[in-house]
Amino acid sequence: MYLKRLEIFGFKSFADKTVLNFEPGITAVVGPNGCGKSNVFDSIRWVLGEQSAKELRGSAMGDVIFNGTEKKASLGFAEVSLTFSNESKMLPIDYDEVTITRRLFRSGESEYLLNKTPVRLKDIQELLMGTGIGAEAYSLLPQGKVDMVVSAKPEERRMILDEASGITKYKAKKKEALNRLKDTENNLLRVNDITIEVKRQIASIERQAKKASKYKEKFEFLKKQETKYSRCQIKELEDEKSSMDVHVKEVTEKINSLNQELEEASEHLTNEINYLGEVEHKINELNSQGIKLDGQIDLDNRQVGFNQERIENLMQNDRKLKEQKGQLIEKCKIQQEKIEELEQALITLEEAKIHNERSLKEKRDVLAILERLVKEAKDKIKGNEENILSLSAKQANTRNDLTDVMKEMQGYLARKRRLELETEKVLIEKQQVNERLDEVNGQINSLDLEINEFKQIKDSRGEKLRSYEAEFEQLKSTIEDLEKKTLFLKSQKEFIEKLHAQYQDMPDPVVEGRYYASAAPMDHHTGIIGKVKEVNALADDQLQQLKQRFNQSVGNGLEQSLQLYEIVCETKFVELDPQQISLKINEINLQISEYVARRDFVSGQIVEHRELFKEVIYKIQDKEKKHSILESQRNDILAEEQKLQGEMELVCSEIEEVKEFMAETKKNEERISYELETITQDIEWCQNDIHDKREAIASKSKEKENVIVSIAQLETEIAADSDKLTSYKKNQSMFSETLDGWLEDINKIDNEAIGQEDKKSLYEREIEGLERRIEEVRSERESFKNVLNDYIVQKEDIAQRINSSRANMNALELEIDDIKQKVHEKQLKEQEISFSIRAIKDRMSQTYKIDLDAPERDMNTSFSEKDATQCPLIQLEAEIFGKVLEVKELKAEKAFEEVEEQAEQIDMNELALEIEKLRKQCDSFGSVNLVAIEEYEQLKERFEFLTKQQSDLFEAKSQLMSTINKINRSTRQMFMETFTKVSEQFRIYFRMLFGGGEAQLVLLEPDNVLESGIEIIARPPGKKLQSISLLSGGEKTLTAIALIFGVFKVNPSPFCVLDEIDAALDESNVGRFGFLLKDFAKIAQFIVITHNKKTIANANIMYGITMPETGCSRVVSVKFSSEEKQEEVLTAGV
Repeated sequence: MYLKRLEIFGFKSFADKTVLNFEPGITAVVGPNGCGKSNVFDSIRWVLGEQSAKELRGSAMGDVIFNGTEKKASLGFAEVSLTFSNESKMLPIDYDEVTITRRLFRSGESEYLLNKTPVRLKDIQELLMGTGIGAEAYSLLPQGKVDMVVSAKPEERRMILDEASGITKYKAKKKEALNRLKDTENNLLRVNDITIEVKRQIASIERQAKKASKYKEKFEFLKKQETKYSRCQIKELEDEKSSMDVHVKEVTEKINSLNQELEEASEHLTNEINYLGEVEHKINELNSQGIKLDGQIDLDNRQVGFNQERIENLMQNDRKLKEQKGQLIEKCKIQQEKIEELEQALITLEEAKIHNERSLKEKRDVLAILERLVKEAKDKIKGNEENILSLSAKQANTRNDLTDVMKEMQGYLARKRRLELETEKVLIEKQQVNERLDEVNGQINSLDLEINEFKQIKDSRGEKLRSYEAEFEQLKSTIEDLEKKTLFLKSQKEFIEKLHAQYQDMPDPVVEGRYYASAAPMDHHTGIIGKVKEVNALADDQLQQLKQRFNQSVGNGLEQSLQLYEIVCETKFVELDPQQISLKINEINLQISEYVARRDFVSGQIVEHRELFKEVIYKIQDKEKKHSILESQRNDILAEEQKLQGEMELVCSEIEEVKEFMAETKKNEERISYELETITQDIEWCQNDIHDKREAIASKSKEKENVIVSIAQLETEIAADSDKLTSYKKNQSMFSETLDGWLEDINKIDNEAIGQEDKKSLYEREIEGLERRIEEVRSERESFKNVLNDYIVQKEDIAQRINSSRANMNALELEIDDIKQKVHEKQLKEQEISFSIRAIKDRMSQTYKIDLDAPERDMNTSFSEKDATQCPLIQLEAEIFGKVLEVKELKAEKAFEEVEEQAEQIDMNELALEIEKLRKQCDSFGSVNLVAIEEYEQLKERFEFLTKQQSDLFEAKSQLMSTINKINRSTRQMFMETFTKVSEQFRIYFRMLFGGGEAQLVLLEPDNVLESGIEIIARPPGKKLQSISLLSGGEKTLTAIALIFGVFKVNPSPFCVLDEIDAALDESNVGRFGFLLKDFAKIAQFIVITHNKKTIANANIMYGITMPETGCSRVVSVKFSSEEKQEEVLTAGV
C-alpha cells in the first residue's frame, strides 16, 4: 500500500486544480520560502481529518479556502483528495484503489467521501486505525515541530507507540465499551430504584380501602371555597408586588449609572497597570544591560593588568640587554688597548728573539691548548644562543597559553555567577512554593474541621429526622387503628339500633339460662351476641350432675321446667347500650383529633428538618468540592516543588561541574606559570653561561694573544724582518675580526632593544585604548543608572495613581453593593410574593387540579398554534378564534370581577375557618384511592417488565466486562511487544545518528501499561545522562528522528510526510539523515519537503512549488534517472 495521488483544489494558495502523482520511494517537494510547500503538507493533514485550524496555521477553518488575489477571484469551497493503492488490502475495504475526499464550503458545511460515497469522519478514522496514517499520527511531521515528539508530555508521547502497536482501534472499542458499561450501570441503578419504588407502591396500593361518596361531596365544596380564598390572596399579593417593581426599577437605573462609572474607573486602572508593566519591563532590561557593562569593565581591567605585566617583563629584558651591551663595549675598549699594546710589543720583538727561540716549542703547545679551549667556548656560546631563541619562542607560546587559560577561567567564573543567580532564584521560587503549600495545607485542615463539624450536625439532624419520621409513622398507624375502631363502633351502633328496633317488641319469651365461656366480659360489655350451632336435650343423669354442681339454683329451675337443653353456640360480648357506644365514638374522635394535630406538627417538623438536612448536605458537598480543588492545588504545588527540586539538583550539579573545571583550569594555570618561570630561568642561565664563556674566551684569547705575540716575536727574531711584518699583520687582522664580532653583537643587542621598545609602545597604546573603553562603558553605565532612576520614579508615580484608582473603585463598589443589597432584599421580597402566588397556584393545581392561569395561558398560546398569514381560510379561522378568545377573556374578566366582588363581601377569616374545618373533615376520611384496582394491575405489569429489563441489563454488563478484559489482555501484550522492539530500534538509530551515546524509552507506570506515560532518556556521546529538555535544537531533532525511524522499523506506515525536519541539522547530520531516509525508502514511501541539497539528492521524484502569480501556487515536476539525479539536484535552484 502506498500514496498514489494527491488532488488539491481551492485549498489555501492552490487556486487551480493541482495533481501530484507519487510513486514508491522518496519524493522531494522544493521551492522558495512562502511559495506554498507546507500547504501540500497541510492539505494531506486536513483531508485525513484535522479539526484544529490552529494546527493548519489559521484562525478559523474557513481560512483554508482560497481567498482570492488582485487578479483572481476567491473560491466558494476547498477540496482535497488522497488516493491510496490498496492492492495489498491493508485497508479493510474491497477496493484496489481507495480515495478519501474532504470538502469545505464557505457556509461552514463540510463533507467526507470515500470512493465518492458520503461517509462520516468516524468511518474514515476507523478505516485508518492501526495503519500509522492519520492527522495526528507519527507519519506526518509538521514544520518546526519535529522536536515536539521528544518535548511532549509523557502521556502525549505514548500516542505514537499506541498507533505503532495497532491498539488505537482496540482502545477506541474499549472506550466505547466503557461508555456503554457506564450507561448500563446507570440504567441498572435507575431500574433498581424504579423496581424498588414500584414494589413499594404495589405493597401500598394493596392496603387501600374504599372511601368515596361522602369524601367527594366534602372535597368538591372545599375545592370551591379554596378557589375563592386563593383568588383573593393572589390579588392582594400581586398588588403588593406591583408597588415593589416600581421601586426596584428606580434603584436599578441608579446601579447602572454607578456600574458605568465603575467600568470607566476599571478601564483607567487597567491602562495604568499595563503602563506599569511596561515600565517594570524597561527597568529589568536596564538592570540586565548594567550587569553586562559591569562584566565588560571587569574583563577590560584584567586585560590592562595582563598588558602591564608584559611591559614590566620587556623593561626587565631591556635592562639585561643594556648590561650586555656595556660589557661588550668594555671588551672592545680592552681589545683596542691590546691592539695598541701589540703594536708597542713589535718594537721589542727583535730584542727577545734569542730568548723566544728556546721557548718556541713550549709556547706552540700552549697555543694549541688555548685555541682548543676557545673553540669549545665559542661552540657552547652558539648552542646557548640557539637555546635562547627556542626558549623565547616557547616562552611566548606559554604566555599565550596562560592568557587562554585565564580567559577560560573568566568564562567559568561568569558561568558560576550565573548558576549562583539561578540557584538563588530557584530557592526563592521553592520558598514561595512552600509558602503556598503551607497555605493550601492550612486551608485543607480548616476545611477538614468544617466538614467534620457539618457531618456531626448532619448526623444529629439525621437522627432527629429519623425520630420524627418514626413518630409520624407511629401516629399514622395509630390514627388508622382508631379510625378502624370508630368505623367498627359506628357499624356496631347501627347494628344494635337495628337489633333493638327489630327485637324489642317481639312476643318470644325470655329464656333464662347459664353461659360458660373461656373469657370474662369487660366492664363496658352489657350483652352477648351469639349464633346457635347445636341444641341437645339433657338426660336425667346430666340433670342430677347439674343439681349437685350448682345446688339449689339449678334445682329451682328444674322444678319449673319440664326439660333442660344444652345449647352449643358461638358468642361475642358486646355493648348493647347505643348511648355508651356514642360516648366511646366521641372519645375516640377526640383522640384522633389530638393524634392528627400531633401528626401535622410532626409532618411540619419533618419537612423543616429535611430542608435543614439537605442544607447541611449541600454545605458538606460544597466544602468537599473545595477540599478536592485544594487537594488538586496541593498536588500541583507538590509537582512544582519536585520540578524545582530537580532544577535545583541540576543547577547544583552544574555548579559542581564548573568548580571542577575551575579547579582543573587553576591547576593548568599554575602548571603553565611554573613552566613559564622555568623557561625564564633557563633563558637567564643560558645568558649567564654565555656571559661566562665570553669572559673565558676573552681571558683565553688574551693568553693566546700573549702566546702568539711571544711566538711571533720568537719567529720574527728567527725569521727575517719580512716574516716579522707578516706575523704582525696576521695578528692585527685577528684582533680586528674579534673586535668586529663584538661590535656586531652590540648591533644585535641594539636591534633587539628597538623591537622590545616597539612592543612596549604597542602594549601601552592597547592599555590606553582599554582604559578609554572602560571610561566609556562607565559613563554609559552612569547614563543607564540615570534612566533607571527616572523609570523607578515613574513606577512609584504610577503605583500611587493605581492605588488612588483602586480606592475610588472600592468606594463605588461599596456603594453599588449597598444598593444591590437593598435591591436584593426587595427582590427577595418580590420572590417570596411570587413564590407565595406560585405556591397558591401549585397547591390549587396539585390538590384540586385547578389552573388559575388557564384563561391567560389560552390567550398566549392559541396564536402560536395558528399562522394567520398562510391563506384566507386560515385568516378567517384566526378571526373566529380571536372572537372566541375575546369572549373567553370577557368571561374570565367577568368571573374575576365577580370573585373580587365576592372577596369584598366575604370575610376572609370566616372563610379560612370554614376551609380548615372542611379540610379536617376531609382528612378524617384518611387516604382515599378511587382507582386502586386499576393502578395495582398497571404496577404489577410494570414490575414484571422492569424485572425482565433488570435481568437483560445484568447480562449486558457481564458481556461488556468480558469484552473489556479481553481487549485489555490483547492490547497489553501488543503494546509491550511493540514497546520493547521500538525501544531497541530507538537505541540503535540514536547511536547511529549521534555516533555513539545511549538512549532508551522508559514506562513511568510499569504496573499500568495501557495508561502509563513514556519518558525518553538520551545521552549524546561525551555528555552525562541528562534530561531531554537540556538538549540543543539539533540534538532534539536527531533524537526525534531516531524515535520516528525506530517506530517505522517496527511498524512501517505506508507513507510518511516530513516537512523541513532537516532544517536544524548541520551538513554531517544531514548526511546521516539522508542515509537513513534512503535505507527506509525500501520499506515505506517518503514525501520530504526540504531546502537541503543533500536531502534532495536522495529523491526519485522532485516537485518544485513556484508562485508565478502572487498568492497562487504552481507545481513543476522532475523525475530523476539514476545517472543524472545527483547532477540535476546540484544544479537546481531551490
